[in-house]
Amino acid sequence: MEHFFIFHKNGVCVFKKSFVDRELDSDIALAFSSALVTLPRTTAAVSGPQKTILVVESKRWMLIDLGEFRFLSRCHETFHEDLQHLSMTSVEKVLTFFFGDSVKWDRSSLHLHGFHDILSHTLKAHDTDLSSLTDGYNQVFLERSTKDQLDHMLATVEEQEGVTGAILMLKKSVLHSRLKPSETRMISTLVAVRPLGVWKLRLIPVFNGTSWENLLLHK
Repeated sequence: MEHFFIFHKNGVCVFKKSFVDRELDSDIALAFSSALVTLPRTTAAVSGPQKTILVVESKRWMLIDLGEFRFLSRCHETFHEDLQHLSMTSVEKVLTFFFGDSVKWDRSSLHLHGFHDILSHTLKAHDTDLSSLTDGYNQVFLERSTKDQLDHMLATVEEQEGVTGAILMLKKSVLHSRLKPSETRMISTLVAVRPLGVWKLRLIPVFNGTSWENLLLHK
């Protein structure tokens, strides 16, 4: 991916990221976004929202609508179309995890200031780790007996603390997780981008797809 933008439908650019030396002006990107809105949408071969595509001079522009916001990306046409779409929907998953369902996003609730590091990390990871596109994550290889012991330990923690899922990490790698792969991926990304450092605890509200829950990070 060369460029990625998030626009509010009133035309305001709330996020932009370039992965090539030459940045693309947001006004030019907005013009392409407006043009793409008038074109017919297509259903992606992979899961995710519908997309609109326009190829101009070997560059593929892709647009997806999410509530009041539009995601726009530009890649070289040789970059696989499904991978471009998956990269964009991965951003949707991250934002949903931290801001709730996209149908409820608005300019007052979707505050991306101070969130650019997580979005940039998510987009950049797809260039170096294709497993991230399918909710893959770094995991330490362990013997089956060891994994069973860790699973029992985490199950005990869940019961004692009254939590619905637990994950054990060593630095940026997962030792064992009792969460869904998508949730494990989100948490490992958060820890990689924003490690606890000197802090022992961090409490963050997150959206699990149906309701809000508290994510407790403990060092």
